[in-house]
Amino acid sequence: MIGFTVFAELSGRVAIVTKKANFDLARDRYPRWLSTTTLVAGLAVCLITLSAELGGLGLVMHCVLGWNEGFFTLIGLALLVAASLLLHFAMIKRVFGYLGLGLLVYIIAALHHGRLGTRSVRGSFLPAAARSTGTSWSA
Repeated sequence: MIGFTVFAELSGRVAIVTKKANFDLARDRYPRWLSTTTLVAGLAVCLITLSAELGGLGLVMHCVLGWNEGFFTLIGLALLVAASLLLHFAMIKRVFGYLGLGLLVYIIAALHHGRLGTRSVRGSFLPAAARSTGTSWSA
């Protein structure tokens, strides 16, 4: 995750300095087969990241409400498609920025009030064998 963040930051800086998108630079400076491969690989990484985020949303909502995670994955996908079709980029950036800020406030409040303790995590993340034998997973 840190590597992806650093790559995105450096890509943004290169794009600002050259006043061109990174894939435009790759297309101008490298052979067509290499620039096309780079574009396809970048799109694949974006698709895998989107799939992981939607699956994570479905899993979190499944843990919170106990309903089917596939249902919440589809709801998340529908909300994302609706936001991209109906909102301008500046509004999308603002809405998702406020949602991210709200998530941070929720996590801080949950930590402050002790709602994210081991009692809520114990049944979710530890394998059954470790719970039954008393095996410790910490180093």
